[in-house]
Amino acid sequence: MGRLDATQQLRRRVRRVLAGLGADEAWTASIVDPAEQRLAGVDAELVCLANPMVAEESVMRGGLLPGLLSAARHNASHRNGSVRLFEIGDVFAAGVGPGGSRVPEESERVALLLGRDGDDAAAAIRAWRVLADSLGIAGVEVVQGAEASSGLAGLHPSRSGLLVVAERPEAVTEPSELAPGTVLGSVGEVDPEVLAAFGLPHERAGWLEVRLEWLALAPRRSELARLVSRYPSSDVDLAFAVDEQVPAQRLVDVIGHAAGELCESVELFDVYRGPGVPEGRRSLAVRLRLCALDHTLTDAEVADVRRRCVEAAEAALPATLRT
Repeated sequence: MGRLDATQQLRRRVRRVLAGLGADEAWTASIVDPAEQRLAGVDAELVCLANPMVAEESVMRGGLLPGLLSAARHNASHRNGSVRLFEIGDVFAAGVGPGGSRVPEESERVALLLGRDGDDAAAAIRAWRVLADSLGIAGVEVVQGAEASSGLAGLHPSRSGLLVVAERPEAVTEPSELAPGTVLGSVGEVDPEVLAAFGLPHERAGWLEVRLEWLALAPRRSELARLVSRYPSSDVDLAFAVDEQVPAQRLVDVIGHAAGELCESVELFDVYRGPGVPEGRRSLAVRLRLCALDHTLTDAEVADVRRRCVEAAEAALPATLRT
């Protein structure tokens, strides 16, 4: 009896999730203009056709960003500038085969361009969290700064990051076939200069791109159900001043790990910049929900968890507790 294989099922699920975010699927050309690829910041060595019909269609695409920006430009020229578009398709890069022969490398990517009013890096992060949650993916963090700059061609230099398998995944994740440090893709905003180069009216546009193969192999949450406590929970609010380049998710992960088995959840509920916070830093406020399965937590237990979380954040990030 015929059925869809695992990759086909994954494609269908990803399509449903992205369509649920209000995005329309786009199909863009694989044979493209090299000038537009460079205009969008594609920095890979492109695969050139031996006998192109025209110069504007002489290479295989090295990324999905140029095609989706062109599709957004076409919509904008027809007075439909507020769009969200996604595409699942192959990209190509020049590679080296046995004996030094030139062999194209091909990989399948999922890309989402968020071009509605108010769409920005935060919208792209939310889209990634929705997609990751629907697939059960955990233990992936956003890495920014100098270590990520080489993988963010065409994206905003300070409002984008790489999606990387964490060095120390959360305890709830299942073992992954991907090594820690593996880059799944990128998330953030398209560089404003790239938007302008494509003639788009948007001040900002969110961007998410991941490799489909890595989505299938990424670490997952445990499928075992957690017991629900019959005892009341306790909330602890903590606010830390951290450097601008420190991802908020990094703080959430550090605190969740330090809180241990009593931690039901960690939620970021406030971001503040202004008086009282030094230049180049921002305040991130998180709420821990603590609960035990067999008793009501004592004040001493809550205080001990709070102390561990503060010490872990100050040592790992570093961060400064705001009082």
